[in-house]
Order: sequence, then C-alpha cells, then structure tokens
Amino acid sequence: MEQLDNYLITLVASHMHPIEAASLRATCRRMHALIAPPTRVSPDFLLIEGASEGNRRLCELARAAGAKAVEGMLRAAAKYGHRDLCLLAREWGATDWDNMIYGAAQGGRRDLCLLAREWGVTNWNWMLYGAAEGGHYDLCLLAREWGATEWNEMLERAAARNKCEICSLARKWGATNYDNMLQIAATRGHRDTCILAREWGATNWNGMLLDAFLCGHHDLCLLAREWGATDLNSVLQLAASMGRCDLCHLAREWGATDWRIMFEAAGEYRHPEIQELAREWESS
Repeated sequence: MEQLDNYLITLVASHMHPIEAASLRATCRRMHALIAPPTRVSPDFLLIEGASEGNRRLCELARAAGAKAVEGMLRAAAKYGHRDLCLLAREWGATDWDNMIYGAAQGGRRDLCLLAREWGVTNWNWMLYGAAEGGHYDLCLLAREWGATEWNEMLERAAARNKCEICSLARKWGATNYDNMLQIAATRGHRDTCILAREWGATNWNGMLLDAFLCGHHDLCLLAREWGATDLNSVLQLAASMGRCDLCHLAREWGATDWRIMFEAAGEYRHPEIQELAREWESS
C-alpha cells in the first residue's frame, strides 16, 4: 500500500504547477524524497507565468528578484484577460501596445484590445494576427475596421491553428498564398486545412510532402502522394540526414531510389549506419 501511495504522490506531483510541486515537496521528508526538485527558472519566466495566471503576488516577487520582461508580462496579461496586470506592466515601464493588442486578440479579449488602442497601438496587423490565431472572427472584423491589411499573413496564421473559418475570411478579403497555407497546415498536421487549400488552388504537393514528413504526419504524406507529390528522393535525403533508418525504409517503400543522395546526406550529418544501409541497397 505504501508503494502505491508513493507512486500516486509522484504521479500527482508530475502534473502540478512547478510552484505547487515545490510547496508540496517542502511539507515533510517523505514528500521531499519522492518529489523531484523544481527546475531553476528565471525571474522573467516567473513574471510572465504570474501574468498568465493573474497572480499579482508572483509578479511582484519576480520583479523584486530582478525580472525585466515587462513587455512579455503585458502580452501574457492581455491574452488571459488580466486588466490589473496590464496596468501594472505599464506602471513598470511596458510601452509596446502592438504586443499587447496581439496578446489580447489571441485571447479574444475585446476590452483589452480597446484599452491597447487607447494607449497608442500603431500596427493593427498585430491585432489581426492574434485574432486569426485565436480563431476570433469578431476581432478580425474589428482589426480590419481599424486598419489591418495583411490578409496573406492572416491566412497563414489561421492555417497553422486549423481555423478554417478564419482562412475563408482571409480569402474573402484578398489572401492568395494557398501553397503557403498548404505547407503550414501540413507541418502542423491539419488535414482539413490542407484539403481546403487544395480546393482553393494550392498545387505544391512536393512541399506538402516534405513538410509533413519532417514533422511526422505520415497520413498527410500519403495524401500528398495521392494528390501528385513525386519527390520521394528528397524525402529519402531528409530521412538520412535525420539518422532515421525507419524513415529511410518508408521512403524506399514509397519509391525512392537515389541511394547516392542518401549516402551523402548521412555522411554530412555523421550517420554511418545509414551510409551502410545505402551501400547495401545500392548493391542489391
């Protein structure tokens, strides 16, 4: 029973906030022995963490310990809706209102977008980017009303987070970089957004294939091949440079045949086992 209790203590502590885990560790010798010591963190990290959580006391402690990242504090506080900490960050010297409105728009905090505007925002595109990433349709509309114009960047940021509705809005307003949309979505593993990019005119299947392969989204690699990707030797080269025998086998299974490029890539990144495999395949 004691062994089970010890396991549960360790498991629970591993899922706690580092500050909470450190507090629990300090309660008694048993906890101290079972819970790993916290990783040392910088005062700036604690300042931003405190702003994210709305923990004014932690922000003050971090500041007393030498934290200077007041712009990061401002952005985090805006994103998570902590108006009082935005005011505190301003009191401590924060002045990047574009950064603030980006965080506020990410978090869907319309009131803090208005506050940032009042304080002196100069680049409305940052509001647009944050709103696109957070999937906040209403704030995208507001950013456009206030002067945002970067529709392709809006499209790409929405694609990175699988926000198809926002992608459609960016397209309506003039975005046309569908190949970038396709590759970004492939990198993040967003099948729906890849399909949407194809419907709108994306054609860079080889780029999609390589980006999906690099990030381990093999289902999207198969989709890229189905749509017309043919550059399997580049996939092989990439797998060899990563030192991944399993992925080299996968590239070969898909049709890659350039063992010389595989050998050279493995040599450049010092993977002798991959070079040996390339020799074996070349001689077979």
